[in-house]
Amino acid sequence: MYVCEDCKIKLVKPESNMSTNDIFINEKNFKKDTSNFGSLNAPSDEWFEISKLLVQVFEICFNQNGHMSNICEEMVKICILKIKSDYPLFLPPEEDECYNQPHS
Repeated sequence: MYVCEDCKIKLVKPESNMSTNDIFINEKNFKKDTSNFGSLNAPSDEWFEISKLLVQVFEICFNQNGHMSNICEEMVKICILKIKSDYPLFLPPEEDECYNQPHS
């Protein structure tokens, strides 16, 4: 999977910014794995906070609008608006090539 450097900075915590607890977690779960499976990377603090925010948006939206036929599209719109509001520098500008690039 290819991830551009700008996205990687936003999604992965740099090893130089790790606390003692982070280092323990890193050694336990995120070691450099040279097998075919690869290794995990610790999420950035910002990405972790955004993930929690998105779960909250999902719970509220689903509980209030679970009957809607287009609930997925509505939740995506709400999530994007919330990220842009609470974390304005996280998403790249829409004209950025990374914005519409598939990250699979």
